[in-house]
Amino acid sequence: MNRRLVIFGLTCWIAGLAWALDATADTEGPVLVDANYIIVTCPGCPPPPTSPEIYILFDEAVDSLTASDPANYGFFETANPQNSISVAEVGFWPEWEPDAVTLLLVEVPPAVVHTLTVRDVQDTSGNVMAPDQFVFIEPGPVIPDAVPEAELAVPVLLPNIPNPFNPSTEIRFWLPETSGATFIRVTVWDLRGRKVRTLLQSHSLPSGPHALRWYGENTQNRQVASGQYIVRLETVEHVATQKITLTK
Repeated sequence: MNRRLVIFGLTCWIAGLAWALDATADTEGPVLVDANYIIVTCPGCPPPPTSPEIYILFDEAVDSLTASDPANYGFFETANPQNSISVAEVGFWPEWEPDAVTLLLVEVPPAVVHTLTVRDVQDTSGNVMAPDQFVFIEPGPVIPDAVPEAELAVPVLLPNIPNPFNPSTEIRFWLPETSGATFIRVTVWDLRGRKVRTLLQSHSLPSGPHALRWYGENTQNRQVASGQYIVRLETVEHVATQKITLTK
């Protein structure tokens, strides 16, 4: 009789443990983390402010069928929602980047703030993302060829090429005539506010275009994890930042 009670109690304990584990299982769908234009230009060429390609990052791996459906994405001008642009194609490579997709728009967006909406995308367990998820996508800075270098009032941090990147990216910036013999520092930070690496620190950079290459390493020359980082350009009177994305 005692043996039967022990077996019964053990069975109930195992069933309760299984229920508890199941209750704590992930039932949340993917979360839209961020989105940016994919801009690639020739070396030394001023980058365009927008691009027909958009890189989208989720917080977890997503289902290939729902993530690859163009109908699940919307793209329109934030100030004028009636001005929308259709998605022609969705790129998805789950074997090496299961938490990200790329959108190919039918045309190049005008250089204004746009809203990207995502719906009905599932994770690999079939959980559907919460509704009404969106991000704002701003046009990148651009320096037209017609603007003389001397007219630039402050240093300009340009979009890195490529972005997202693996294994390295070129970080570019312009310095105006007034920045000669001025302190310049370029650093990389993680999203928790910790400095990853100092790429440049100088008191004698000339005006004009400059480029630095970051290989995804920290101060100890160790490879950092994939994800988003912040590039920070500092002078005595000016600070500029931008997000960059390392993928592996």
